[in-house]
Amino acid sequence: NTVLTAALKLSSEQQESLVEYNYNQQAIEEVLCRFDSRTSQMTPWDSDWAGGTEGSDIRIAKEYNLDIRKINSAKEVATEVFPLERAVTPFSEYKLRLGIAIMIEPALQPKTADAVRKWVNGGGKLKVGGDVLVGLKRWETLGPKTPEVDKLLANMSDELAAAMSQSSKLIGPVDLPSSFT
Repeated sequence: NTVLTAALKLSSEQQESLVEYNYNQQAIEEVLCRFDSRTSQMTPWDSDWAGGTEGSDIRIAKEYNLDIRKINSAKEVATEVFPLERAVTPFSEYKLRLGIAIMIEPALQPKTADAVRKWVNGGGKLKVGGDVLVGLKRWETLGPKTPEVDKLLANMSDELAAAMSQSSKLIGPVDLPSSFT
């Protein structure tokens, strides 16, 4: 609006008010846009996925040379077969990684929920980390577990056992050097 008002003869007080208005308007828009997925290239406007930076989606898609426009569809297929709770952390990350695993498995064709069910029920595995397997095993979600969840865990029993046997723990204040506290 400073371009539009350049032709006007504003007093210095009016110009200062315009600058202040623009500053406040920009701050408001930054807050609103931070959680707005209307212009997202990966999350459709009518999605119930959580808003945010989509940084992990983009990073992981690039890491596996996937078209980022296919990320939402990958998450939707994963959600249909492995219906974890709504898209909040850590479930959103599990769904993303399950979706990526579906997309990068060349023998799993087409990339549909029915094909994934057939793949898993036929003994197929997905390239997911141990944290995802532990999350599926614990099933800390309100929705019912599908047979494919248990079948995938059975197919990946060695990977699940390795993940469950990890002895790592969260870092607490007592684990930090005294100079850090």
